[in-house]
Amino acid sequence: MRDAGGLPIIHLVDRTTAPGRYDDYLPGESTNGFHHVALRCSGFEETRAKLDELGLDYRFNDLTHIGLRQLFLADPNAVNLELNFNGD
Repeated sequence: MRDAGGLPIIHLVDRTTAPGRYDDYLPGESTNGFHHVALRCSGFEETRAKLDELGLDYRFNDLTHIGLRQLFLADPNAVNLELNFNGD
């Protein structure tokens, strides 16, 4: 699903369409039946500060060369969350 400007809003990945990349993910194991949700977000600094305040583990991916910063974390049900921040 993309917005009016063509930017992705939601994407779904079927592990069978990416041979090799998701071979270690098996349905029924934590997060493996439903690997991750990617969301376009705003408020990068505020979000990162809140995650730090809450003591939550996350991974930061800096793609500022393409105008994107990402935070990756798992929700309480072990679903991976990919938070994408464009230009803020």
